[in-house]
Amino acid sequence: MNKHFTLSLLAILFSLALFAQSNCNNPTQVTLCPDVYLSQQTNANMLDDAPASFNIAGEDVVYQINVPASTTRLHISVVNASGPYKGSLLKNSCTNSPLTSSTNLAGSRNNTYNISGSTTYFYWIDAASTITYGIAFGADTFSGNVNIPNTKGNLKFDTTNCAWPFFNTTKPFFNVSYNGIYQMNPMTLSPLGQQGTMCMSTFFQNTTGIEAIKQFTFKFDSLGYLNLNCIDSIPGFYTAGYWIKSQVGNLITYDFKDSLHTGKGDFSGVPNTCLKYKFCFNITPISNNPAITNVIMTMLSDGKGAGYIGPLVGGCCPGPNPNCHGSGSGGGAASGGTGFGFGISDPGNGSLPIELVDFHATAKSETVDLSWETASETNNDFFTIERSTEGQVWEKIKTIKGAGNTSTEKRYTSTDLQPKVGISYYRLKQTDFNGNFSYSIIRDVRIENGSGYSIYPNPANNELNIVSNTQEQFSIKMLNNQGERINVNTIIESNQRRIDTSLLPIGVYFLIIEEGGRIKSGKTISVFR
Repeated sequence: MNKHFTLSLLAILFSLALFAQSNCNNPTQVTLCPDVYLSQQTNANMLDDAPASFNIAGEDVVYQINVPASTTRLHISVVNASGPYKGSLLKNSCTNSPLTSSTNLAGSRNNTYNISGSTTYFYWIDAASTITYGIAFGADTFSGNVNIPNTKGNLKFDTTNCAWPFFNTTKPFFNVSYNGIYQMNPMTLSPLGQQGTMCMSTFFQNTTGIEAIKQFTFKFDSLGYLNLNCIDSIPGFYTAGYWIKSQVGNLITYDFKDSLHTGKGDFSGVPNTCLKYKFCFNITPISNNPAITNVIMTMLSDGKGAGYIGPLVGGCCPGPNPNCHGSGSGGGAASGGTGFGFGISDPGNGSLPIELVDFHATAKSETVDLSWETASETNNDFFTIERSTEGQVWEKIKTIKGAGNTSTEKRYTSTDLQPKVGISYYRLKQTDFNGNFSYSIIRDVRIENGSGYSIYPNPANNELNIVSNTQEQFSIKMLNNQGERINVNTIIESNQRRIDTSLLPIGVYFLIIEEGGRIKSGKTISVFR
């Protein structure tokens, strides 16, 4: 054999061997925490160099994950994979046997791995054909027991005449005006059949703590009102942020989004009285009958300041799996808030017969878990769990016996074993021994028929991507931290929207996704450089 040919062949084989190991020699570096999101990933032009113990024929990609020594769990989310792949986690070396390996279909998947004893891990994406995907990394880097004191305070309706003139003397924390004229119960909405403006003001106080109102829900009767509408967002009354509206028929909900996206309600945190929350609605009244012009109002606090004794898990969660730390995250310290509610024309002073500490509805893969806790109950006969797909017509899911009279905390749980696909609304109906009833705050959940929306990267630099794994048409809008809609350059590609964020000022924004005029998702977005 020709000497020069032999040397050339050896050189080629040597260079191919080096290139074949370039993934393992030069893995993509990921250091946690904070979380890391890598978009537009692909195995194209990578060689088939995953270790033989788990390799499948095809091109491979490997990531080196560097974590603190205290890390107990890794969270890896693969987003919108265009084809099937095998994901394998290795410890210390990218050629070791895998700690775990699983074959996954196209689409999105959140994975959690228990780890210990090392600060270096490797994750292989091994596919038989060329695929594209995004991938996000997070970790639990801290765990321990904490004893957090209760600083919620005494959030309640303010009955110290702040609301003068009262709509009803039994509700000295509330007033209502129509076209600038203060109303008394029963209302006189005139002229009927013409559009006017109804404003409702509710007054709260918290004189010792930090708990704040975070959500208002207004339920108008379609027999009494037509053409209901109101503005999309209202600046915070007491702290930086805005109240953002969602509407389903005659059910309107305003949720408060604080500018620092900490989940706090609209309250400065300084103990205070006469905290006024005013919301105005354009309506066409068609009756003055109190039975059908009654508006059901419910409110929920942020739950901030709740005491908590128990385990606390911290670290960073990947964007597609924001609740990765799970129930051991110390969530009890800021759990669901206190519930309030009343009908403006109903008798009574507006206090709920139960003191609701929280009410949660959590979507699982094929069920919805429901839980609530009461701090006290007065003449409470039973709870009825109700569900609606549009917020208008409610169906009974289950009845749970109440505790009657108690001043101690009670916790209740239930499961909707046959939830509806898409968004559903859940509420509690509480019924007294004498037949009177009241409603809790409304919670919404979404059961996916497949994956929902992926929003990445967040924080964003020059571009934000919104991808739907369904064929439903959707639209988006962006609000600034004053709740004002802003114009952004958006590229539309079937099930994807790409927003140019390169010209947006650094700061916090709110993204709203709508399908058919109904809000499907809302997310706080950070823009940085």
